[in-house]
Amino acid sequence: MASPVLCIVNSPTQYDPPLWAALKARGRLDPTVWYVAASDFVDPEVGHKVAWGNEGSNYKVERVPAKAFAERFMALPAVPVAVISEGWANAYTWQMAWLCLKCRVPMILPSDRVANPAEPAWRRLARRIVRRLTSPVFRGHITTGGRGLSALLADGVPPDRIEQALYPIDVALFQRRLGELRDLSRDIRARWPAESQVVVAVAKHVARESPLLIIDAFAALKRRNSLARLLFVGDGPMRGEVEAHVAALGLEGDVFLPGYVPYPKLPAYYGASDVFMHVAENEPWGISVSEAMACGLPVVATATVGCADELVAPGVTGTMVAKADPPTLAEKLDEALKLARKPTTREAVLRQVYSLDVNRAAARIEALVGRLTLSDRRGE
Repeated sequence: MASPVLCIVNSPTQYDPPLWAALKARGRLDPTVWYVAASDFVDPEVGHKVAWGNEGSNYKVERVPAKAFAERFMALPAVPVAVISEGWANAYTWQMAWLCLKCRVPMILPSDRVANPAEPAWRRLARRIVRRLTSPVFRGHITTGGRGLSALLADGVPPDRIEQALYPIDVALFQRRLGELRDLSRDIRARWPAESQVVVAVAKHVARESPLLIIDAFAALKRRNSLARLLFVGDGPMRGEVEAHVAALGLEGDVFLPGYVPYPKLPAYYGASDVFMHVAENEPWGISVSEAMACGLPVVATATVGCADELVAPGVTGTMVAKADPPTLAEKLDEALKLARKPTTREAVLRQVYSLDVNRAAARIEALVGRLTLSDRRGE
């Protein structure tokens, strides 16, 4: 019989509903998901409502405001074997922490923080102290890749209390959607000549995601490769600056700015492209990289993108760029376009991204919950 687990998230994202569905499908854990925010979620960076189109499936979903946590928790049909609640910066996580401590339920805290070598020593020490003090409540942690793991280990979290299961990707879903949206992909690409070589970027039009650098890198690429075209998906407060920059560089015919694209249609834009580019100034992980790779695209990413050194194998699945300047990016994009034409590249990209597949993440969470419940039985 599956053991109940409670999952608490502010609002649905692109990665959490597939994870809960995978947990349910595997049959060892039975997730109940509480979303704290109202159903209409406004992305604070984009400035308007966003929807992922994948909430709910084979698991139980409820909208539970934080003020109702205690009542609803005590009314659950069975005490959960673990609670997963995002972010200790959220007040509702601490409300649930109190309930978990009272009911002796281990709590799992997701974290996408990565180590910062420039961080002052006193701050690192303070965080280790906080981790030690809160360890009776926050018993387990899920994180992203190697950088996230290193950050938690540096904070003093025991390795058996950590699993790399945050921000997974449902590779099979993206592959299926590619096929379903093949006609739309063809229509998107048809705006340019058949021989065009298309670079796609999916980024918010905010300074953190460097939208003007994307345009400048493409402009430099265009000078090297006359067949290059740019498909730039995204929206945000810098949208006007992006459009003006494209016009100032005379690239209107070579750059397509479709704006915000609903998530279920996003695979069509990856499917219309040859190479993916992500050059965010500050990106602890970078989910769009794994989305693009789940569609078989090689990637050019800057070293400031957290997943780059996990997923981007030079000459195999793309290139990681240490210096984020337009000439360097243009050179690497040109190389990646050549790589995309190799018959072995697509399969190599898919093999790499399967390390983040949602079913593997679900298995890792099962393993973590198993270790936590076993340690509780031993009184550790």
